[in-house]
Amino acid sequence: MIESPPTTFEKSVQYLIDNIPECDKLYISKMKLKPDNLRKLDKGEHLLIELHHTLGKCIRNTFGLWSNANPPLVKELSKKMRETKNMEYHADDASSLIIKELWNRLKEIYSE
Repeated sequence: MIESPPTTFEKSVQYLIDNIPECDKLYISKMKLKPDNLRKLDKGEHLLIELHHTLGKCIRNTFGLWSNANPPLVKELSKKMRETKNMEYHADDASSLIIKELWNRLKEIYSE
């Protein structure tokens, strides 16, 4: 965990924007939520889910999403998951929410 992990959803996304290298942010912005062709990915096409074991794991561990190590953030993510997805909190799903919001913001930044 970092010394002072972000305590809100917004701060979590902003932390990633501020700390991920530019080339990685551009790479993430070009990823897709799901493939255009349901049978296979086009050459060079990557899906957001591929970040689950890399960036997702880093978020879960660094931001304290396991074991309620970051109560304010876990509480906010729990509420967001119940309201938007009608599901109970799980660190894997919580990190996916953060990654998806990061992706949405990066798409805006790099589409300009």
